[in-house]
Amino acid sequence: MKKVMLFIESLAGGGAEKALVNLVKALDKEKYELYVYTVTDEDVYQDAVRGICRYRSFLHKKDYRNGGFRKVLFWFGIRFIYGAPTSLVYRLFIKERFDVEVAFVEGYATKLIASSKNKDSKKIAWVHIDTLKNEYADRFFKNPQQQIQAYKTYDNIVFVSDTAKNSFVEKYKICSRLQVVHNLLDFQEIFRNASEDVDLMRNSTLQMVVVGRLELQKGYIRLLKALNSICGKDYSLWIIGDGSQRKELESLIKTYHLENNVKLLGFQTNPYKYISKADVMICSSYAEGYSTVISESLLLGIPVFSVECSGVMEQLECGRLGKVVPNTDTDLTEMLCDLIDDPGQVVQYKANFEKTFETQAEELTKIERLLDE
Repeated sequence: MKKVMLFIESLAGGGAEKALVNLVKALDKEKYELYVYTVTDEDVYQDAVRGICRYRSFLHKKDYRNGGFRKVLFWFGIRFIYGAPTSLVYRLFIKERFDVEVAFVEGYATKLIASSKNKDSKKIAWVHIDTLKNEYADRFFKNPQQQIQAYKTYDNIVFVSDTAKNSFVEKYKICSRLQVVHNLLDFQEIFRNASEDVDLMRNSTLQMVVVGRLELQKGYIRLLKALNSICGKDYSLWIIGDGSQRKELESLIKTYHLENNVKLLGFQTNPYKYISKADVMICSSYAEGYSTVISESLLLGIPVFSVECSGVMEQLECGRLGKVVPNTDTDLTEMLCDLIDDPGQVVQYKANFEKTFETQAEELTKIERLLDE
């Protein structure tokens, strides 16, 4: 049995974290002994992971909650982990030896696993973002050359979309050992949960939904600004997710007098029941890698109206399953205005839906081949 470790900083409610859960679920447990490592625990997907593989975290949030000296130690641990050499952090916190080590996201995870002294392990880096448009991972490295050197230690680099791969090549000039593998979905979970009822009354001709962390990357502030410029229209928008911008979004909804149109529903363990009841999914993100929620929406037969992001054209089959406009505030506003004025166009896109996503066997085969080679 091959011993495989996947490292991700946390199991919070993001797309990459969800993709990791789906991957761990799909891999053959008789073939792979799976470990998931995080920096901190007690996040959204911890229980899902703990139930299907071995789970380890460097620090425990219960120590922070207990206060006093334990809280001080927790914060010291955070500062140490992100400030000390990653070779030292790896040696202190990762005791087992693995056949395969996977840095499941870019940034700190990539830097940490690149510091592994286990010369016998195969190392795989997973890139979930468009590195040209989303530069958050760069802050974990002193300079671009250090990041390039980290990636060169990996046997394979996996990308969640062709766009993410192409941007990576353009930015880092690394052209070998690259492979595109689309994120896996849990079909049974999605369809089962989508059938649940929602406790919200539909009160408009057009029901829109967005799902994602309430962070700058998702573009929710500009989404509300766009809706503010469209007055007196018949529509509703559900925003599902939580994050650092929640209070700012609540304030903007009041300032723009959008209370009757826009509802912040917070993080939902079952977003699929809302997605399935909507007419259209909206993506206002400044950058994506390969949006999991777009794939989930398409699986449920819900068209997507999106600004251009990495992976979107692949997912929407060049506009056959939804609309894609340039990633500007003006184009986002015009797209929403056109959609709200003519909601019937959603039906036209739905007519193009077939039984897509019938199987993910090909993607899973790619992953197993990477682990086994």
